[in-house]
Amino acid sequence: MRIFILSILFMISLNASKYDTFLLRTQASIFPKIILLDKAIAGKTQNNEITLAIHYDTADLEDAQNLQKLIQTNYYGELGSYRFTTQLHPYGSKIPSSVTAHILLKGSAAQQQHITAMARQSRQITFAYDYKDFSNQILISLLVKEKTYIYLNKEALSHYGLKFIPVFYKIVKVY
Repeated sequence: MRIFILSILFMISLNASKYDTFLLRTQASIFPKIILLDKAIAGKTQNNEITLAIHYDTADLEDAQNLQKLIQTNYYGELGSYRFTTQLHPYGSKIPSSVTAHILLKGSAAQQQHITAMARQSRQITFAYDYKDFSNQILISLLVKEKTYIYLNKEALSHYGLKFIPVFYKIVKVY
């Protein structure tokens, strides 16, 4: 009996994700809406289309696909008056110029800093799965406790040169 229970626990641990599914669902719902709060979003689209890149470590492909599916289910290819697409990009892959914003799943500091450096030059929003990655110059993240908190990395904001509509600054917590 003990071996049976240990076998079940081992199988569960193999299938366990290192991502919180509730947090991913919340991010899939909120992150795209924040893109629309960028005052200059119209100038960052190509052919009236917003493209959100999801960056992931190759070991996290299934979680990235899950996040992509959640976003697509929430938005059905439309975000406000724009067409809306998501793309999966493993860390280290070439990123097309059509990308409007980025979600960075767990990755090394070097991987995340490479994406954020490129995003800062293009004045594109970056979202972090984990607000603890703010040290890599990621701009926005969520924390879900008894309430949902949107965190804005104040230090990084000055490097991005982004301006959001005023209501955004009233709802975020500055980190």
